[in-house]
Amino acid sequence: MSPSFRNRVQPPGDVEPPVATSWVRPAGGSGASRGDVSDPRISHHYAGEAGVRYFEWQREVGSLGGKLNLFKFAPYIPEGAAVCDFGCGGGYLLEHLPGREKIGVEVSAEARREAVIRGVQVVASTAELPDAYFDVIVSNHTLEHAVRPLDELVGLRGKLKVGGRMLFCLPVDDWRAQRAYRPDDLNHHLYTWSPQLAGNLFSEAGLAVRSVRLLRHAWSPKIWRLFGWNAALFRLVCFVNSIVRRRYQLLVVAERIG
Repeated sequence: MSPSFRNRVQPPGDVEPPVATSWVRPAGGSGASRGDVSDPRISHHYAGEAGVRYFEWQREVGSLGGKLNLFKFAPYIPEGAAVCDFGCGGGYLLEHLPGREKIGVEVSAEARREAVIRGVQVVASTAELPDAYFDVIVSNHTLEHAVRPLDELVGLRGKLKVGGRMLFCLPVDDWRAQRAYRPDDLNHHLYTWSPQLAGNLFSEAGLAVRSVRLLRHAWSPKIWRLFGWNAALFRLVCFVNSIVRRRYQLLVVAERIG
């Protein structure tokens, strides 16, 4: 990592990581910085007290949740890779991923504090990352929360080395399981994609789409509490739950080719 970038990431002993001035760069880049509720490019759901409540909900699964999601990403990541996690939350997945160097991007100030306390390097904005630096950028259930998902992908593309990969896991929200609007919906998803539409989006961002795979895997707090101690059993229960509840995921693998 370049010294100038290192200086912008505070050491783990500091509970407040650095904050950038803008989430979306003027030139069309991407990233969030403060979760500022006055910025229309950032959802109010992750700012202030709402952001604290949302992260407290996420914190419940914590490090175990990071371990249980490893199977989606780890096979694609070499040990010597420079890895970025877009929407890293408290760093629970990132701390378990392989890689020689790992950096998270997280809009929520509350989540960034948790990540720093756990010793995870984190910045508030994609714009704070060095260009053409990362071998792999992962993201687990984040893009559907972004106000401008295409802008996010375009900005992240510039942070990949040529030949670097994005590994994005996205939920597939089925209208049959969401027949009515709920103002108190804690997930607060703004978008969902089919395999075709996800491929179209990543291609539109200038990436070469290598695969879009449907994952029949859906879990809940009750499932991980009961079965999280056994990874194989946990995945079997999640497979059945996915079919019963019509909840699926997509894993998009896309590459920067120029």
